Amino acid sequence: MKLYYILFFICASILVVLLFGINSQNNNHESLVVQYNDCMKKLQDLSDQKSVDKFTELDLDLAKEEWSSWVQISKNQGNFWKAFLDENNNAFFEKLNKSSSSINTDLTRLLSQLLRECEKSKIKFNSTSQSLSPFMDSEKQTSKFGFGFACYDGFWPSFDKDEANLISVQSKIIKQLVEYFLNSFDSSDAPTLYSLKRESVGPTDAQFIKDDQIPAIEDAPNLRDSGFVKSYIFQITFDGKTQNLRSFVNQIRPPFSLRSLTVKRFGSTNNGFTEDFFGSKEKSTDASILPIIREIKSIFTINIEYVFETQSDLIEHLQSVSEVNLENYLNVEYLSDI
Repeated sequence: MKLYYILFFICASILVVLLFGINSQNNNHESLVVQYNDCMKKLQDLSDQKSVDKFTELDLDLAKEEWSSWVQISKNQGNFWKAFLDENNNAFFEKLNKSSSSINTDLTRLLSQLLRECEKSKIKFNSTSQSLSPFMDSEKQTSKFGFGFACYDGFWPSFDKDEANLISVQSKIIKQLVEYFLNSFDSSDAPTLYSLKRESVGPTDAQFIKDDQIPAIEDAPNLRDSGFVKSYIFQITFDGKTQNLRSFVNQIRPPFSLRSLTVKRFGSTNNGFTEDFFGSKEKSTDASILPIIREIKSIFTINIEYVFETQSDLIEHLQSVSEVNLENYLNVEYLSDI
């Protein structure tokens, strides 16, 4: 009987152990299933991230190509404008540190010099406030021409040093334009110079410039409209023949730039007409207009832009306009850390 109880106890113990082992294996299996599911989820997340990274890499490669293109454009633009500025011959690159009184003396001397040179070349003067006609009575001609600085002939306001030096710079540019004008005619031509106008350089100059202020021109195609350059506009009006105009235009070199040309010709039955070669494309229907090949006198009004400053770097300009640091968006190290 004892043997029977012993065997029963042993069997029951073995059964309990087996049941405990089976239960433990079930728990381990469930744990392994959970771990497996976690691993599969992580693998899926990694796969999705890899796909995103692949597209990001493609975008990065495209951005790098575009960035390289813009850098090259920037270099080309920089080289172009550096050559256009012509620093060795640009009046704005000279030292601007003269006193206001010294500039007044220089300007008075320059105006007298230009008048003498024009008188020597038999240049006549007419004010554009009068009729623009080469047949005007000589008694109505302006006795003393101001070359854009008529308001400062015998009068000099209280300029600050910077504004006075800009007046000095403009006077040198005006001198160049007068030289181009004189070089465009022979001694036998006797042309008429109607006006030389300029832009004011500051608040004091704007107060006194008066009739020498260049008029506003709608839709004028100026270089500075792009925002890449700074410049002043000058306007000269004179009469002559086509060959004189051609000679004048051929002398214009950077940092000068011809921006507009208006021609008023005489000799037709309608007593003249105006043609803007840089403006409206509308053609006159007047059959009595003489062809341009005729060597008749015309009055030319020319707007000339003088560039004195450019953006040193195209990318720098884009950053200043958009107020966004473009390099942060196209920096390889920055994007690699995303």
